[in-house]
Amino acid sequence: LVFAACLSSGKGLGLRTHLNRQRTVLVSPRFAPQQPSSLSTSSSTSTSSSTSLSTSLSTSLSTSLSLRRGAHSSSSRCLRGVRAHGIFAEGTSKGAVMSDAKALKSWLDNKDDREPPVCLSSLRGRNDGRRVIVIINPTSGSRSGMDVLRQMVLPILQYGGIDNITVMETSSRFSVPKQITEINLDGLDDILVVGGDGTLCGVFLGLGEHEREDALTFPVGLVPCGSHNHMFKVMSGFPSVHSKVRELDVLEALLRFVKGDTTKVSVPLVQANNNKKPTPFLCGLSFALLAAAFKTSEGLRWTGFRKRRYYAAILYQISRMKDYRYVVRYLPVTSSEEPPREQPKTFSDEWVTETGPYKWFGFSPNSFGVPRQDAINENWGYLMIIENTRSPLTIIQTILKPSLKDWENKKYARLEKVKALMIQPLGSDKDWNMDGEKMPDFEKLYVTFARKKATFIG
Repeated sequence: LVFAACLSSGKGLGLRTHLNRQRTVLVSPRFAPQQPSSLSTSSSTSTSSSTSLSTSLSTSLSTSLSLRRGAHSSSSRCLRGVRAHGIFAEGTSKGAVMSDAKALKSWLDNKDDREPPVCLSSLRGRNDGRRVIVIINPTSGSRSGMDVLRQMVLPILQYGGIDNITVMETSSRFSVPKQITEINLDGLDDILVVGGDGTLCGVFLGLGEHEREDALTFPVGLVPCGSHNHMFKVMSGFPSVHSKVRELDVLEALLRFVKGDTTKVSVPLVQANNNKKPTPFLCGLSFALLAAAFKTSEGLRWTGFRKRRYYAAILYQISRMKDYRYVVRYLPVTSSEEPPREQPKTFSDEWVTETGPYKWFGFSPNSFGVPRQDAINENWGYLMIIENTRSPLTIIQTILKPSLKDWENKKYARLEKVKALMIQPLGSDKDWNMDGEKMPDFEKLYVTFARKKATFIG
């Protein structure tokens, strides 16, 4: 199934891409524009890792002071190296107005011969003294995060007037929460994540455990370098969760970050079993078929196939055509009842109760496949259910639907708008995943929303 999924993608077995991922792309010092007043680096992996990162960035920055015109060809090849790594697709998003992003792209391609575009240089005054920490996961997605940092993120931040930059490298997506809890947020203004959904969600997990009471509201930005980049697509108003993230999309988001554009986002919380403290999440929860598929796909990380391992695992689970049963209770968004802050022991008549059987169901806190301004829901989310079908093809077609509106008016799929959700498994199927990560087995889960909203910047 793994090789069949690869062949069906039209790109062969992808071995060349996998091997290319191990190759280091030389970074032109030109992409670090000037010696900043305070650029520091930190890493929890090891002393040697931190030293290596610090030395690499410092060499790149200091060498740039003596550079002269005439190095255009090498820098252009360097930036093309990031694109060749497979992290960004070429071209522009359909229907998007990206004149400023195009100006940034043109400037990065010819940086020695041009002044920074006005859309960037005009922001220097407003960012005086702004303090940013960059959380980078170099292993996310195609492992090109460090190249993106040096060649796109740092030049745009620094030419936009943000000189007080700290770079923190994560050892893995699992180490992020602990690193975030150890950060002194009082000495910062913003967090910028260079990574995927797992890294971003790890940041919010850490903010949820931080000693600062309002840590969940701390401004967080994102430069997508992951396998799926689901949250970036939702926040950017992509027409489909399967759309490719393009270079201009990232440049546009970086420009919004430098401008300081913010969006308030409702933060869903999940309380598992008898845990007293709920856990924040961003992208969603998944149960039944897809939860089992995520469990299978984690065992395929060694293949290096990125998205293809998920598709292969889904095909395997769909071929089983298993029915799953849970007790699902939810409070509709039309209800006048306020959701309890902790797991309820009794349920009023306003709660809806059902037991399946299900092929798959999940919870999405945000709308997708809609314009950016309509993507954020106000303390409610979608309970997404696939049921009453014996056709594997039907399940595949439904899962791959690009937007929520494609789920409407289906006999085998439905959407319920809910503001609270309680789930208990009936039987041994206790798999579930949160934000794309396999979670420990559960006896019961309760989902609601935090009282305070998160702040996305960019």
